[in-house]
Amino acid sequence: MKKLYILIATAMLLLVPLSGCLPLMTLFGFRVVDAEMDEQEYIVQTEHIFNEWLIVIDDWENNANNPQRHAYRDLDAEECSSKMAVIISAWKKIEPPQQFNEHHTYVLSAMAYEQEAFDLLKEYYQLNYTFEPDEDELSELNARIFELWGLKDEALAKAIEIIPVG
Repeated sequence: MKKLYILIATAMLLLVPLSGCLPLMTLFGFRVVDAEMDEQEYIVQTEHIFNEWLIVIDDWENNANNPQRHAYRDLDAEECSSKMAVIISAWKKIEPPQQFNEHHTYVLSAMAYEQEAFDLLKEYYQLNYTFEPDEDELSELNARIFELWGLKDEALAKAIEIIPVG
């Protein structure tokens, strides 16, 4: 039952499409554990990070649905990428219990794919704002963004699949 939250939080990231950004203050207090932490402590520490990641996604989507934000999508993407960098940094500071090492690594990969997608979204919107955007370049960026989201989803699915049960 203790592992149920990790399963649910990881699954939520698969179900929630890409989105936005809020303060990440809760990420600053995570400590590096010298000895292997127990499962409950791992769940508590990762819960905050998953929640912040969901906030980034939610904010991205809310801004996408706000017509007043359309001219600033490149800035929204840049802000989300910066927040993902903080999330990744916090995730890397956590030393998971041995049975969660592989899960932890897959989630880290998913986070990196998400951050790279935001970086490409920034490029995409900056290019799209030019007077005569290169349609081939826009198409290539769009394809790569969707490829990264697919890789993120695959990494999260694998992270869910390998959560130790028992």
